[in-house]
Formats: sequence, structure tokens, C-alpha cells
Amino acid sequence: MSRLYNSEFQKIHEKFTQLDTHINRNSNVTRLRVYTICSFAKLSINNTNDGAFLTAGVSFGTSALITTEFLDFQQYGREYYLIDPLDGSNTAIFRGENSYNTDFDLVKNRWNNQISTIWIREFLSSDIILNLPALAFVHLNTGDFESELNCIPILYEKLNQGGFIILDIYGWLPIEKQKAVDSLIDKIGANSFLYITRQLIISK
Repeated sequence: MSRLYNSEFQKIHEKFTQLDTHINRNSNVTRLRVYTICSFAKLSINNTNDGAFLTAGVSFGTSALITTEFLDFQQYGREYYLIDPLDGSNTAIFRGENSYNTDFDLVKNRWNNQISTIWIREFLSSDIILNLPALAFVHLNTGDFESELNCIPILYEKLNQGGFIILDIYGWLPIEKQKAVDSLIDKIGANSFLYITRQLIISK
């Protein structure tokens, strides 16, 4: 556990959670989950020769910002796709007020401009991802179950051998929705396991 609190990761994590009001600036809320993302992102880099990275559900950009700095991502010359309308909505259907970030500049101004980045200011959908290139790593954190479920088969098809998809919402879903995800994963022939953080890890 010292890697979470007495390491370079800890410094990077504290740096980028300072402005995240969604977690009330309490860095311990996301510490282990973000470290998990960083760990599987690193495995994806090691396991693949190419392929872009994708984060859907950006908000304050905390996970993506920490991951790219932790990996020193620009050295690999890979593209990074970020999908989020950044309008504060939880899903395309529910437009209620919540604590998600609406300030695009808050994320962009902290983003490493040495990384080849494609910003997609829209909700995650099958149409949006259809023409994406090959992928090495995907982090889904939109909170929109239906959109993520519909997109998993397309994302998995684009995923390079040795890559990973992390479904952040899985462990908080009701059992019938978890079963729907499990059934879909069986259908596309993927392997998956539930991590201690409640994140579902899908591997190829």
C-alpha cells in the first residue's frame, strides 16, 4: 500500500484531485481506483505495440490527467481520445444539475499539450466511436449504463490483443444490469474479472 501514499503516484494524484469538487477534494475517495486505472494502462502499453487510449466520461479529467503523467504518456507517441460533452449532465437523457465539471478549459489547461489528443465534446454513443482507430486501453466512466453497454462490443473489436477496458460503474450496478454486462461479455468472447475496487476489467 505504500505505493498509494509514499510514491510518485501519490504526488501526481494529490496534484490533480485538488480541483475535483465531485469528490469534495478528498483524494482518498478515488485513490485506489485511479491507481488501478494507471496499473492496467501501463499493462496495456507494455502488452501492445500501438493503439490509442480512450477515456469516456472526463468531468474534471482527474483519472486521465493522472494516468498520462504517471505513464509519461507522450513518450509513446500514441493518440489519446477524450469523450465528454462537459455540460454537467450525467447522461444524454438526464440533464439534471450535479457536481460534474462543465468547464472545458479547467481540463484542457492542465492537459499535456505534447500528447496527440482528440477531444470529442459529445455523449458516448456507437456513432461517435465507430470510426475510431485501433485501441490499446479504454476507461469507461460516463455513468450512462445503456451507452456503455451498447459501445462495449465496438470498443472490444477495436481493442488490440493485450489491451484492457475498464468499466468503472459495474460494481455499483443493480444485479440485473451486471448480468446484462456479463451476458454481453460472454457473447463477444471476452474475458473479464471484477476487481476489489468494483471496477470490471475486460481483457483481450
